[in-house]
Amino acid sequence: MWPPQPPQDQQRNPWQLPSPGGYPQDTIGPPPPPAKTSLAPWIVGAATLVGVTAIMVASIVAAGNKAATQQPAAVITQTTASPSPTPIRSRKVVTADDKSAQVTVPNDWKPYELNPIGKIELVDPKVTQYLLVLSQPREDFDVDLTGLAELSIDELSTSMDVTHQSEPKSLTINGSPALEYEFDITLNGLKLVYWMTVIEGAKNYHRVMTWTFASNADRDRPALRRITQSFKGI
Repeated sequence: MWPPQPPQDQQRNPWQLPSPGGYPQDTIGPPPPPAKTSLAPWIVGAATLVGVTAIMVASIVAAGNKAATQQPAAVITQTTASPSPTPIRSRKVVTADDKSAQVTVPNDWKPYELNPIGKIELVDPKVTQYLLVLSQPREDFDVDLTGLAELSIDELSTSMDVTHQSEPKSLTINGSPALEYEFDITLNGLKLVYWMTVIEGAKNYHRVMTWTFASNADRDRPALRRITQSFKGI
């Protein structure tokens, strides 16, 4: 949905589709990269957010218009059936096509193309909340979970204005060790709050990313964390 990022060096980026400007398979190029990589896979996360800001601006109007005229049946049912001010929303399990990951989200979350290699890509169009899951075999990396998070943060910081970064929060998500970070960022004139959770699966490293507008962060934080903590991977 935006031009692919060119390679940062001669390494292939396993998170990103090959660039049209890269070396064709039948062309003699530089020596092949080593089997393990550390930095390149996380570049796409920052590129994803850069591209999505434009999508978010356009989707505010579209989602608002749709919400004003159309409301999913599940939300209507829960609203009318529950006497509480904040009704409990029906939920569903969304599984990656390759079965590498799954999350549980409210029924009214919809598929939304955010990244060409995203394992799970979803949006709540009524309140402009986003979710992206990226997964990669652990054997492709030569760093541990903390090192992987640090590399990702470095790339995020070079791609946008990070005005605040929380200390890492150590978590266990369905038996897997994880590190959660929260960022306040400014990008293309938009103020966003962005949560990144890096998870060490049995075979893969996973990164679960959620974000919303800064003005909605306090409202959306519990719901987005609940979604992240529902994550199951391999």
